[in-house]
Amino acid sequence: MPNTNDSHGESKVIFEDEDWLIVEPMDYDSYLYYSPDNQKLMWKDVRNGQLFCIVDKENNAGLGGGFRTYMIFKDEDNKISYYNWNGVGRPRLDFLEFFPEDIKPQVINVIGVGEIYKLLTKIAKGEQVSSRELENADDAIYDFKYTPKAPFKSRITLRFDDEDYIKLFNPSDDDMWYYNAITSRYDTYEWEDDYQATEDFKDGYFFNQFNEENLKKIRQILSIISPQSVELETDEQKTEAAEKLLDMFGNEIGNIIYEYTSESNECKTRGFNQMIKDDFCNAFYSYGIITKYCLTEYFTSVSLLLNLYDEVGDKTLTISELLFRIGSDMGIAGWGEYIYELDCVDFNQESFDSECSGYLDKIIDKLEDESQYEDIYAYGDIYKRLDSKFKINNRYHTKNGRDFFYRGINVRNNRILIDVFKKEGGMESRSYDEEEFNNFLVSPDLFETKKRNIVLEQNTGNEVFTFISNLSKTDPTIFNTKKPLMYLQNKLGEYKSKNPGVTLDMNILVKQLSTPASPFKFTTFNIQTYEPKRISTLDVNLKNIGFTLTKSNIDPMSVQGGVKLKF
Repeated sequence: MPNTNDSHGESKVIFEDEDWLIVEPMDYDSYLYYSPDNQKLMWKDVRNGQLFCIVDKENNAGLGGGFRTYMIFKDEDNKISYYNWNGVGRPRLDFLEFFPEDIKPQVINVIGVGEIYKLLTKIAKGEQVSSRELENADDAIYDFKYTPKAPFKSRITLRFDDEDYIKLFNPSDDDMWYYNAITSRYDTYEWEDDYQATEDFKDGYFFNQFNEENLKKIRQILSIISPQSVELETDEQKTEAAEKLLDMFGNEIGNIIYEYTSESNECKTRGFNQMIKDDFCNAFYSYGIITKYCLTEYFTSVSLLLNLYDEVGDKTLTISELLFRIGSDMGIAGWGEYIYELDCVDFNQESFDSECSGYLDKIIDKLEDESQYEDIYAYGDIYKRLDSKFKINNRYHTKNGRDFFYRGINVRNNRILIDVFKKEGGMESRSYDEEEFNNFLVSPDLFETKKRNIVLEQNTGNEVFTFISNLSKTDPTIFNTKKPLMYLQNKLGEYKSKNPGVTLDMNILVKQLSTPASPFKFTTFNIQTYEPKRISTLDVNLKNIGFTLTKSNIDPMSVQGGVKLKF
């Protein structure tokens, strides 16, 4: 537009001074003349509505060296669009920022008033307006009650989705992400996860969460499994006690950690919800907008809304946009920056203490049940010797380079559990007593072919010894058969028929040959056994009766077996 004083076509000048011109093109020629060269609206797009061009006559830094021209377009439904001088659509608030204060009122006059403001004005003047008209004019209006004697006091009910209501206060994207995650009806937000809580437990921080009664139970447990840390005074004592408890009683301690994290997550969620309630439920109370249901339903009057429009100064706004203007200046959003500083609200200590007490009682019951452990005191000694060198689920190397994972100590039989990398690929799970483990660390290959003696328990051990001694020496394949248990059962039947009064049965025999100290587990033949109560053991050297039990190179997990009984 090279010359604002030489208009082309029909147009209507709304305002003009030395610096600014506001004009409404009325035909195609004036549209071409006044609109900026780079605008994207076609005449066919604007001819049925109203187009206003706002020309900055003082600034000729527009495209092509012409004046900067801003546009406002109202379509047939009075929907308003705003375009800056380079033709880019902008929100109304941003658009108004392009103009100096002395020209803004003129621009606002051009924009006019919104449909909801018109209806509110009509009601205040005593004109009848239906609830349906108001609801159609603004999405925030849920209900309207007209008061004939005082129309300006007519009651308007506003309803919001809770998320839309929160957005009236201009929260950041991070704020809204946390809000939706924490208030979700489908899942509990994890302020603390089990992994971090477990790490805190290992570091000894968890003992501060126990009440005196439960601390007494913990010290009772530690007096058996870790006497040196029973005082729980130093950091070293706390970390040692925590690691020992977690290693020996992983299920019970894991449940205690879970109970704590669950209650902690729930109480911090309560704290967040309380913060939202305190800061946002009644945020508009001083503006005459009264809470019916927090975050979702409010009521006010026609006159109060009109006052807010006058205060804000933009009568084209919807009610949500009007409240956004007010709410965004309150500065009460921003919780995404301090979310993890929120405190718990009403941590249920009583419930946590009760759950802890139950799990600690289970641990004490286990310690008092001798059948649960080979030797609980021996376990403590082994643990103490190994803990400084090996950590559970860590990878280590033998002296000749064999790799393995250390999996801990089986408290039921005090055997050390490892997963060994096989030369041909894959891994093999093994269990060793402490001497065997030390031999494995020095020379695993030699150790794997070493001969072993079966260890029998004294309890019914003599009967087992006698039975094995009476096996026919003409049959050297006792364990080298595909069905070793069937073979033993047949032989046991023959033996008992010849020896009336013998109480030995297959269950006792299998248990005795599957004691923790025996390297030849019948579980390798898919037979489930359990370790019986430990009594002092009797080493039986089968060589004395002409037998030698050796371990072959057959896969010990094979159903064909992996041991032979030689004469």
